[in-house]
Amino acid sequence: MARIIDSPPGGTPPNKFEQSVLDTFQRQLPKQYYLLPNFILKQGPERNAYEMDIVVLAPHAIYVVECKEWYGRLTGDDWEWLLNDRYAFGKPMDLLEIKCKVLKSFLGAPAQRARVSPLYVLPDATRIQITGGWKQHCLTLTQSLKFLQDPARIGVTSTPLSQSDQQTLIRIIQGSWGKRIRAPRKKVGSYNLVDMLHEEEGGAKTYLAHHALITDNSKYRVRIWNLSPQLSEAESKERLNVIRRPTEAVAQIGSHPNLLRVLQFDELPNEFGFYEVTEWSEFGTLHGYLNNSSRPQLTVRERLEIAAGIANALVAVHAKTIVHRNICPETILIGFDLKPHLTDFDRAYLKRGSAATVFAATKTRNEAYLPPELADPVDYDFSTKSDMYCFGVLLYELLVGNPPFAKSEEAIAASGVPPQLPSDVRGNVPPEIDQLVLDLLRVDDFNARPTAQDALDMLNQVLQGTTAVSIPSTESTQEPEPISFTEGSIIASYYKVESRLGEGSFSTVYKVQHVVQGKYYAMKVLKDQGQAEVMFQEFGTGDMLPQHKNIAAIKWLSRLPPPDNTPYILSEFIDGEPLTPYCDGSKILPLSEIQRIALALLDALDAIHPKTERINQLKKKTLTADEADELELLRQSGILHRDIKPQNILLDQRSNPKLIDFNIAVVAENAVGRGGTPRYWAPDRDNRSGNPTPISSRWV
Repeated sequence: MARIIDSPPGGTPPNKFEQSVLDTFQRQLPKQYYLLPNFILKQGPERNAYEMDIVVLAPHAIYVVECKEWYGRLTGDDWEWLLNDRYAFGKPMDLLEIKCKVLKSFLGAPAQRARVSPLYVLPDATRIQITGGWKQHCLTLTQSLKFLQDPARIGVTSTPLSQSDQQTLIRIIQGSWGKRIRAPRKKVGSYNLVDMLHEEEGGAKTYLAHHALITDNSKYRVRIWNLSPQLSEAESKERLNVIRRPTEAVAQIGSHPNLLRVLQFDELPNEFGFYEVTEWSEFGTLHGYLNNSSRPQLTVRERLEIAAGIANALVAVHAKTIVHRNICPETILIGFDLKPHLTDFDRAYLKRGSAATVFAATKTRNEAYLPPELADPVDYDFSTKSDMYCFGVLLYELLVGNPPFAKSEEAIAASGVPPQLPSDVRGNVPPEIDQLVLDLLRVDDFNARPTAQDALDMLNQVLQGTTAVSIPSTESTQEPEPISFTEGSIIASYYKVESRLGEGSFSTVYKVQHVVQGKYYAMKVLKDQGQAEVMFQEFGTGDMLPQHKNIAAIKWLSRLPPPDNTPYILSEFIDGEPLTPYCDGSKILPLSEIQRIALALLDALDAIHPKTERINQLKKKTLTADEADELELLRQSGILHRDIKPQNILLDQRSNPKLIDFNIAVVAENAVGRGGTPRYWAPDRDNRSGNPTPISSRWV
């Protein structure tokens, strides 16, 4: 049994999954292993403090363990991870690798002989399907036990740490560790922070957020920068200039369909730092669409449309004499409708009065996209045409599948001529695109490259199928026929339409059969793609629903193939009828059946509603650490359906009721505004002030 070395204030992990990881490690790792859980490693007043979930001291190595309670399917590579096809983490190993380096440096000479290795631990139920160099460092709990006990997995052939060495390392850590902050940041300004998307060296953090004060299903990106109060005035000014750079760049450009709008930039309340709020998409970056096999394969037309969208953004960027200097798939966010959004102006060049920004404030995301004229950060020259080299690499990778050159040195050696042209790989690419790529990749005179407007005009001509330049007949430029939902039609390759079940304001519902599984589902198809967030909200709420015999389970969210591209949700199919005819007098139920159905529905509502009695009990007392965690969990778990009515209750073949249609459901703590069917509102729900009413009476 491994030995736990308690950290302040006693080593209690902040959540149940982290506690289960610690308990499992303690039970199943040998006694030569030491576990140091839940602490902050401080490096002095001017340095960052790094949170450590668990540090494992083994005889052969030191492991820095990060616990992530993620369920479902995790895909991606070293650049980004997607959880159930939603953006989960960017550059996921960066921060954990930094923690390893910081820990090894902090431990000094006693740790220099030992390897410090990162490890992400996820629940056993999670399907991990990531690729890349860090694949072996992201494991389920059961897999991690073998990993921690196999030195060969991290390239170690000896056991350099004696028990005395381990004790020395423990004393060094104990001399500096600090109490870990239990309550993570939950709110900034008027935005509730939902999940952390990325954390950078230097302390900048990126979160997914919701608006806290209005009913809004949209998701936002919140970036937070904390500044050390120990910085000098000059250092603070320089740091602020770097922080302000991306916001100022987008503000100068103005609103554009292929950029993320900046909604707010402000000082952190009661803290020394700043935050920025922008629009966001959960569907990841272009990197994922080009490299993640779980993503749907893009057609040539979709690839050219993405390129045209970025060219359109660059027209607006360059019109303000701004140079992005970091265009690559990793800085292009893709929306649900496949519309590209150019992001991350952290490296951008722009003027502040007579002064220009510093060049090397952040590292380039992708070396293959670094223009030759910017390869040397000490001796360089550039203009807006430098962005066009990046755009040429992007267009090439979109059509060929890989960049033309791995580094700028290769581009110079090849005089900007790649080993293959797009038409060599895709025979339906017109020669004009080949020439555009060659012109964009010029290395002899970067100012001779085409402008963004030139590239956009060419791409638009190809996409519009003009006589001068058009996509050859090997791939038709005609839009595909709209998808048919007639009985017997096959939808999205796998679903056979059996019948039309119903229609609402936002969507139509069909009974479909999965042709491989043989199972039946209810497929809800959105009518208007512009209302996509309605369906995202429903699916997100469905993920939180408990398994209950009287609640229809939500199974899957995806989108239809072109030209529709509209989102759909698959739910459990209920072979039955709505409660409506029994409520309008068309049909009659015995009193005993009415009581049975009512009790079943109340049991279902009790399963999803917030546990207000327990919440109120906890609010009235001084909380222990476990009770604080319980309160936070209770606040985030309660769901309000907000549209209980006969049409949303189905009776199956055995007359068991099933609650359906969670399209306006919401986490109780975030419930504001109005929703539902007025006829079924509670009397105290229909107030004219617009203020939220108590949870106990609204939308029940």
